Amino acid sequence: MSLLHTREKKLISILYRNNHWIKSSELASQLSVTSRTIRNDIRKINQMQKKTIITSSSLGYKLIDPAFVMKQIYREDPKIIPNTQKERIFYLLRKMMTQDHINIYDLSEEIYVSASTIDKDLKKVQAFLDNISDMKIKKKGDHIYIQGNEKEKRTLVSEILFQETQNSFFNLQNYQPYFPNYQLEYISEIVLSITSKYDVLINDLSLVNLVVHIAITLDRVQDANLIKDPALSINQETPEYQCALDIANELSFAYSITIPEREIVYLAYLIIGKKITNRLAHTDPSLEGALDSTYAHLISQVLKKLEITFGVQLFDLELNMNLALHTKTAVDRVKNGLLVKNPFLTELKSHYPFIFEIAIFLANELYKETGYAFREDEIGYFALHIGSTYEKINQKKRNTLQVAIIHSKYFKEITDFIHKIEELYHLSIRPIHVSTLYDQKKLNNLEVDLILSTLPIDIELVHPIVQISPFFNQNDQSKFEKFMKDFYKQKQLKLLKKLIDQYFHEQLFFKNLLFHDRFELIQYMGDVLIQRDIVSKSYVESILKREGISPTSFASHFAIPHAIQMSANKTAIGTVILEKPLKWGDYPVHVVIVIVVKQEERKDFMLLYENLIPILTDPRKIAELTKAKDFNHFKEILLKEYVHTS
Repeated sequence: MSLLHTREKKLISILYRNNHWIKSSELASQLSVTSRTIRNDIRKINQMQKKTIITSSSLGYKLIDPAFVMKQIYREDPKIIPNTQKERIFYLLRKMMTQDHINIYDLSEEIYVSASTIDKDLKKVQAFLDNISDMKIKKKGDHIYIQGNEKEKRTLVSEILFQETQNSFFNLQNYQPYFPNYQLEYISEIVLSITSKYDVLINDLSLVNLVVHIAITLDRVQDANLIKDPALSINQETPEYQCALDIANELSFAYSITIPEREIVYLAYLIIGKKITNRLAHTDPSLEGALDSTYAHLISQVLKKLEITFGVQLFDLELNMNLALHTKTAVDRVKNGLLVKNPFLTELKSHYPFIFEIAIFLANELYKETGYAFREDEIGYFALHIGSTYEKINQKKRNTLQVAIIHSKYFKEITDFIHKIEELYHLSIRPIHVSTLYDQKKLNNLEVDLILSTLPIDIELVHPIVQISPFFNQNDQSKFEKFMKDFYKQKQLKLLKKLIDQYFHEQLFFKNLLFHDRFELIQYMGDVLIQRDIVSKSYVESILKREGISPTSFASHFAIPHAIQMSANKTAIGTVILEKPLKWGDYPVHVVIVIVVKQEERKDFMLLYENLIPILTDPRKIAELTKAKDFNHFKEILLKEYVHTS
């Protein structure tokens, strides 16, 4: 099949995945081009192949022979010309996974770039490898190759697939084009049937991950790329091994492949890494053997450290058990080079930043104790466990509204009435019996945030009043909820203004600076903070370490670098508005807010972190902040933006 450009390949992939007529407008929307461009691309594809492979009708377009087309594209002639550096990086990775040695000069002619450009790309490829394994790119004369064991290479293949099918975690059909020799739905049916037989629970996301890993295994075994780790062993009586054995037997028969014993053990570890572990060991006898007391004790100690560091009390038996189980499984995954993808990662980082920060702390403490480093996706699952407990424990603390209820002495159901409101909103309510106007005047002396009254009040009071019926019906609830929303918003605004005035400093505000990368910026700000005796050199190293675990950038083009430990001499916030956007993890960044925290003021960090990020998550707000004339104007925009955030 003649050379195809990346967009043309994507167009064919969309047609393959859908397997029905698709309008040009729909294809154009998915590829961010015009319908005319789609028509031109399809005409070009058919002309280049010297036959019609994409047919058209009034219903749209579709592939004539999908299986043949995908086989040609992904197997017989995988020369899809990459246009950008990112595309070249994945092209190089795929090519090095299918060929032992690649000639750099042949490669440069193949993708129409210079050998020096490929050398630059290889540095990015190595950085990508460093994030997931110990594999190295080696050069021998004019040839390059990847050095690493088979488990690492399979991890790399899965990472490439997951990167290329972003936001499609749950859809097996998005991975099918990469495996034309195997039917992923068929493999999925086998896995579900056999895991059900042995009572091994796997959720939807884990199932997709597992099926993709199995397809990679079949591919590698077919090409004689086998696991050779002599230390890989398992108790053959475990349900996971029995599952692996049955799955291997079914697939061996279906695809005429001999699957060696060591590959079956590897498959068993894949299953261990994907099974559900969120049941409670203390209530589920079947998990008694699964829960290692070492991990339970370790998690207990980490939660105590967490309380000291953040001032957050999170110890909960259910959380302890769930985290211990998850840690054991996560360590098994790291040991065996298995990847887990977390479709909730971006949402967790942007909408629950403090919860994710707690999970970062947890992962770092586990690394200190176990020596195993966890990737962002895994840390995201720790955050999911922590988040549910954090919400449960802190719900009552969050609603600190002091409410008084004015009622008639004839209102006999007042106790039930109060109980209903307290249950609905987790509030502490003070009932006040009022029978005369004089009593009402005394209300001005009450220390409350709100007065709810079942009686009409005609005089002016210093406290806001919401009049409700004795039945607290839907209309009453709506009025009360509106008040609460406005009250908390004003309370947060007042608090945020106080924190901004207290910790943002004009001497730490910089505009129109340029840096090569995020680490240079952090080092620059670190030097400024050291000169002012705000932090030590080791604190700056802690900020850099935190960045290495998970970039602190957000999709709306800002970053908030900070340390894991809170040991600054003073709490302070530095601000950098960049002259040009700086690549920071996955996102270009325009505004950088560096937060350093003194241990005694750690709760202020929590409040700042949770309240600043919602302000900055709209790119339009960042655009306005980049135009700030000076420090005071920047602060003014921050608070103004907060007022418009609800």
